[in-house]
Amino acid sequence: MAISLVFDGHVRNVGSLGLDVFLTFTLASATELPADTFLTVVLDRWGRRWLACGSMVCSGIFSLLATAVPIGVPSASLAIMGRFSVNISYNIGLQYAAELLPTVVRAQGVALIHIMGYVASILAPFVVYLAYVSPQLPLLVLGVLGIVGGVLALFLPETMDQELPQTMADGENFGKDQKFFDIPCDKRNKVSNFQRRTPNKSSIRASVRGEQYRSTLINRSIRRPHTVPTIPEA
Repeated sequence: MAISLVFDGHVRNVGSLGLDVFLTFTLASATELPADTFLTVVLDRWGRRWLACGSMVCSGIFSLLATAVPIGVPSASLAIMGRFSVNISYNIGLQYAAELLPTVVRAQGVALIHIMGYVASILAPFVVYLAYVSPQLPLLVLGVLGIVGGVLALFLPETMDQELPQTMADGENFGKDQKFFDIPCDKRNKVSNFQRRTPNKSSIRASVRGEQYRSTLINRSIRRPHTVPTIPEA
């Protein structure tokens, strides 16, 4: 709900930034392609949890900074940067939600999440209408919601390189073996997670030895010269 409300609030608030509404809307909409391209590159490297948190918190910070500068180019520039950040969060949420839910309730859960997102979008015009009270109020509300939503994302489990839950029991136990500061792009963390999922270390060594042994046999068979049988002369 926080992502949908912040995203829709930024879309509707372009008329309160002190510039031409058509120019501001065009520039804000142009941030979607760079945001999607950036997310395509880093989503499977940095993971979902920290990236969702970072993008939402950045959106909130940019929104709050926009309230502290004069209305016009400075405020519009910071608000557009907030829109760029929440674009990343919105696209993460589309995939993150489906990965968190168990298979048996995934369709119903994703549908409920979308419905609650639409409910939050209904509240967005009322947030934008606060500009008639004070021009800084909409961005102030969006900034606080962005930071709170980003912090709450840290309490969700990371789904990158994890076996997704299939049953309700899997969903209840999903992420219990993860630590709060686990970062998927940390190589040391990847090794420790791999060792935790492996029953014992001897099986790892056995698998590696088997692969090396098979590779050696293949190389020997390739290097071995083929002998052509000779027919003795009569």
